[in-house]
Amino acid sequence: MARYDYRCERDGVFEVIMPLGTQPSSAPCPECGEGSARIFAAPLTAPPGLDKSGPFGMTRIPTPPGARPPGM
Repeated sequence: MARYDYRCERDGVFEVIMPLGTQPSSAPCPECGEGSARIFAAPLTAPPGLDKSGPFGMTRIPTPPGARPPGM
């Protein structure tokens, strides 16, 4: 599933979750029902050393023994 952003002229930006590649160019606003245009946003990513399963969505993953530190 992927998240797509849409902008309603009246209520602002909202997200719609749909299968990857099935997003329409417009979607109804969940507040007022008006058609809202899709906007393009940067994908949500996390640094490689973080896992999103912990509290507040970020938990540090320990470096495996013998691995090089990040940035080397």
